[in-house]
Amino acid sequence: MKLFGLREEFGKTVPKDSVLYSAGDAADMFYVVMRGRVVIDRPVWGPSTAAPGDVFGEIEVFSAKPRTGTATAADDCQLLAFNKDTAIKLAEATPSFALVVIRKSSERVYTAEDMATTGTKPSGPKVKFDRTKPAAAAAEPEGPQVGPVTTVEYANSMFKKDQKCPNCRTTFAGWSVRSNAINLTGRDDDFMNHYSGVDPNWYAVWVCPSCNLAAYADDFSKMQSFQIARVKPKLEAAKKADPRRFMFQYYRDLDLVLRSYQLALPFYDGVRGGAEKTAGLYHRMAWVERTRGNAEEEKGWLAKAREFYEKAFTTSDAGKQGVLWAYLIAELDMRIGKYKDAVKWFGTAAQQPDFKEQPLLEKMVRDRWSEAGDLSKTSAE
Repeated sequence: MKLFGLREEFGKTVPKDSVLYSAGDAADMFYVVMRGRVVIDRPVWGPSTAAPGDVFGEIEVFSAKPRTGTATAADDCQLLAFNKDTAIKLAEATPSFALVVIRKSSERVYTAEDMATTGTKPSGPKVKFDRTKPAAAAAEPEGPQVGPVTTVEYANSMFKKDQKCPNCRTTFAGWSVRSNAINLTGRDDDFMNHYSGVDPNWYAVWVCPSCNLAAYADDFSKMQSFQIARVKPKLEAAKKADPRRFMFQYYRDLDLVLRSYQLALPFYDGVRGGAEKTAGLYHRMAWVERTRGNAEEEKGWLAKAREFYEKAFTTSDAGKQGVLWAYLIAELDMRIGKYKDAVKWFGTAAQQPDFKEQPLLEKMVRDRWSEAGDLSKTSAE
C-alpha cells in the first residue's frame, strides 16, 4: 500500500515543537510519520523517537485508554492522522494498511518486552526542543561515510531487481551477478572461491540502504513482522557499534561487503537453521580479510565461523550436512593453528554414515587429515 496516496485526505502538517498530545489526554487519533521526527516521552520508559514510516499513538486509540506519554514534533513534520473508525474502514478496504499498523505495533511491543526483561530504557536519540536552533542541530552527529560505489568495471555483469524493504517500505535495487558472468578460477581448501571478474559472494546479502535491514537475498523478501520486530533492537546495536554511514545504494567495495555480512547477523541469531547461515556470514568475513591480506583479522572471523559450524553440527539437521560441517570445522581449526582439534574433527567427518557417498569430500578429508596429523606432531600448540 502506498501511504503517500493518503496524504490528501489524511495528511497533517505539524510545526516543530508542537505538542500533538500529552499524558492523560483522551486518545482519539493515531499517526504515521511521513517526514520529520516526533518524540514520545513516557514517564516509565523515557523518550523514544518516531521516524518516517513509524506509527505511534495507535495502542491507546484501539484500547480506549488515555495517553501514557507526551508526543512532540522534533522537526517540521508531515503526518497521516487516523481515528479509530477511519482506520477500521481503511483496513477493511485495504488489508495492507492494517498490516503496516500491526507490524509497527508488534515491533514496539517486542521492544517494550525486551526492555522489561533486560531492565534497559530506549536508546533513541535525545532531541532538545529549541526554536533558536535548526532541526539538524538536534540530531546526533553522524560518523564518516563509506561509499557509495557508483562505478565498477564489472557493471555489465550485474542485474538488479526492485525490492521493497519489509521494515521501512523503501524500494531499492537488489543486485545480483548474471550467471554467465561467473568465472571460477580456483578454490581454497575451505571453499573460498576465486573468480575472474566479480565475486558473487559480494552480493549474497541484500541490505536496505535506508534502515540497513539485511539478510541473504533468498530470505530478505520473506521476512515476517515478528521477525523484523525481533531483529530491530539487535540491528540498532550493530549500527551503534560502528557509527559510520555505509551507502548501499549502488555497487560494493570490500568495506561494504564486510558490512553487509555484519548487518545480516541479527536476522539469523537464535532462529532455526540460523547457526549454519551465521557461520557462513562469519566465514565470508574471513574471506574478505584474506583478500585484503589481513591474517589476524581473518583468523578472528574464522574462529567465529568455526564456533557456529559446530553449533550447526550438533543440531538435528546435522545428518544432512554432517560430513561437510565436520570437514569445515577441522579445516578452520587448521587455519587458526589448532592442529590437534583438526585431527579430531577430520576423524569425526570420516565417521559420518554418508562419508563414502561423497567422494570429493572424502578425498579432501583424507588429504587434510594426514597433513593435520603431521603438523600436530611438530607444532608447539
